[in-house]
Amino acid sequence: MRVSALFRQAGIIAGDGLGELFDVVTLLAHQRLPAGRRLAIVGNAGGPLILAADAAAAAGLELPELAEPTRRALTGLLPPGAAVANPVDTIASVSGDAFEQALRTVSADGGIDAVLAVIAPTPLTGRDDLTVAAAAVTAVSTTPLAAVVLGQAPRVRTLTAPAQPGEPAPGAVPAFAVPEDAGRALSLAAEHAQWLRRPRGSVPAFDDVTPAGARDIIEAALADRSEGCWLRPTVAADLLAAGGIPVARPEHAVSAQMAADIAGRIGGPVALKAANPDLVHKSDRGGVRLDLATPADAAQAYRSMWAALGEAMGGATVQPMIAPGVETLVGIVQDPAFGPLIGFGLGGVLTDLLADRSYRLLPLTDRDAAELIRSLRGSALLFGYRGSPPADVAALEDVLLRVAQLADDLPEITEMDVNPLIVHEHGAVAVDVKIRVARVPRTPDPILRRLR
Repeated sequence: MRVSALFRQAGIIAGDGLGELFDVVTLLAHQRLPAGRRLAIVGNAGGPLILAADAAAAAGLELPELAEPTRRALTGLLPPGAAVANPVDTIASVSGDAFEQALRTVSADGGIDAVLAVIAPTPLTGRDDLTVAAAAVTAVSTTPLAAVVLGQAPRVRTLTAPAQPGEPAPGAVPAFAVPEDAGRALSLAAEHAQWLRRPRGSVPAFDDVTPAGARDIIEAALADRSEGCWLRPTVAADLLAAGGIPVARPEHAVSAQMAADIAGRIGGPVALKAANPDLVHKSDRGGVRLDLATPADAAQAYRSMWAALGEAMGGATVQPMIAPGVETLVGIVQDPAFGPLIGFGLGGVLTDLLADRSYRLLPLTDRDAAELIRSLRGSALLFGYRGSPPADVAALEDVLLRVAQLADDLPEITEMDVNPLIVHEHGAVAVDVKIRVARVPRTPDPILRRLR
């Protein structure tokens, strides 16, 4: 899933195997890219037409109704009994000339982006007559045309027609052995055409970001830990703040009394968490206590946490409770093939169970950020699901772009996990953050990040 999302972002056509790759290459080598996903199917046998329609739908293509003038013209061209909806069934007795005229007529329909000719061998019409007809159409049509020739041996080949005096040079039509291959190839071509039309977006510049301050934080952490380390929670929060990212700042406590003093200074419900940066899944181990209303509650939570974790607790952080909202996850991961990636998903304690997350390459544009948010299965939660107030998606996009900027400016950040980032009606706040830093070579790998 991660690689597929990255390929789509970069405009790479990824086929399911070598055969599908050759299918798409053959189509793109001989036909224009379709303007959309609206497909018309024309064939001489009803059964194969149904199979082709099912294959097209499975590939994500649409079969719209043909325009009324197109249907009237087809009725006048085709033998009695022909069906002129979509798919168009020319019936088995159709002549090569009538089949060619039918393809030309459908190709001229303004509501169609591509045409698929389905040719079945029958005793009434020679198969070569219909394949030559299909090849003749592509020489004069601007609508992409592909064919399915049932019974042909090759998986995919090209159909060509002999040149006629005074006619344009014949084109080549990719012909597939089965409709499933044709549908998938047309779908991938339409997806690539959509990517080419997609606005590129822009990488924003943030005036309130202090890269030098963020770098100083990392240099201080690595001064005596050249092999790398997890930042302490208070330091990780400082790094986010240097990137202009709203964060519920934690304060470090090493005793129950310090925890009580900090809670009193905050003046409201607080959260107390184990501060050891190497402690993972703190909630599972009793390392998180929420909604502590008074300083006494904070002190008691510290003592009970110490009893459960001992030295592994590493002290505690105390921070203000943040109002409920949509819990999301924002992170940085280092991929050996693609370099630093931005990850986004549904967060909170259920993040691993739901596994609803996606990734994008750097640099991240505003368009990338918007699409990344909407790529999740659960993205509806951010847009007022079942009467809930819509979250501040603009603030979330801003956080994603700022995290991407940190990843771009500071390659020493080898891993970041902001979970949860709580998104409200007005704003988004990082509540818990883990960041790992390490020394990296100053010369970038020339293979990485060529996709952008």
